[in-house]
Order: sequence, then structure tokens, then C-alpha cells
Amino acid sequence: MIVLLTLPRTGSESYYNEHIVTPNPGWVHLHEPPSWIGPQFEQAYKLLTTRPKSSVKIFPIFENGDHRKSLMSIIEHADEVIYNFREDFQPQCKSYMISNITQHWGNNKTEQVIDLDSIDEQVYRQKSMELLLAFLDAELIYEQFPGKVVLLESREQKPYNNPYIYKGNWPNIDDILYKFEWLKSRSKLFN
Repeated sequence: MIVLLTLPRTGSESYYNEHIVTPNPGWVHLHEPPSWIGPQFEQAYKLLTTRPKSSVKIFPIFENGDHRKSLMSIIEHADEVIYNFREDFQPQCKSYMISNITQHWGNNKTEQVIDLDSIDEQVYRQKSMELLLAFLDAELIYEQFPGKVVLLESREQKPYNNPYIYKGNWPNIDDILYKFEWLKSRSKLFN
């Protein structure tokens, strides 16, 4: 089984499709299991752990202890773990915030004006910290289950063609960006 461990807004969907799904037709491919507990998870878990030709894309954004336990049990069965991240954290935070606002996670064809001054600074900070904490969890997972690291910046990526028009200014999250840079400089994922 191949596990793609990733964070939101890293180009993970295109990477997963181009480098894992397309080259492996006939495999069981799960794009983010629908639930981490209950019958749906049990079915997904059984498929992944009993079919050696399988893959799954998962995020280390843990909702609770059961979620963490489920994710770790999948990774323990992996033959290969691939970590997909991006080095430039600020655009990732911005993209994550805009995707949360618009509820568009891929290419959006609808033109939309985004008033940056109306973004709740606390919500933006919370979403950015969510990404930072998920990065820390991924770092801990990497220490236990080393694997291949793929960075968005080091591969050819087709840009999204989101027709957003931005007005105003982003809230300041320089302290969070500083923390990310500090963590990145010590990270085994980036070094």
C-alpha cells in the first residue's frame, strides 16, 4: 500500500492522480477516507490493509484520538509513505483561507470578489495554526515512518485558474510564518 500524507493546498490531488493513481490502474485508490470511525472507516481500513495494491491520500489533521489512532494504523501497514508539502507557507495559508471562505478546493470557474479586509483575523490565524500543527504532526509521523518527500515547489505544477479578484489587505500572521520558518529550518522533512 502507498500512503500519501499531505496538507491542504500542496497540489496533493494532482500529485496523487498523476503519480499514484494513473500509473497503477486496477488498484484500490481512496482519496481521503470518508470517516475515521465507524462502519465506513472499517470498510476503508479492510480494503487498504488486505489489498496490497492500494493507495490512500490522508491529512494529518487530527480531529480526535480515534482519528490519530486510525491514521497511524493505516501508515503502519504501508509499504511506501510519501510526504507532500510546500516550502512557502504564506501562500499555503492564504489559499487555505480562501478555499474555506469560497468552499472551492479545486479549479473554480466562477468569478468572485474577495474582500480581504472582511476576513476575520482570528479565523485566519486559527486556520494558519491548524496547518502549522498538522505540519508538526507530520514531522512526528516522519520520524517514525520515514519516506519520500515531494515538495510543491520542486515539481511542475499546473496553476489553478481561480478567477478571484482581491480587494484590501490580508491580516498579519508574521508570527505564525516565523514559527513555520523556525520549524522548517530544524525539520527532517525539509533537510
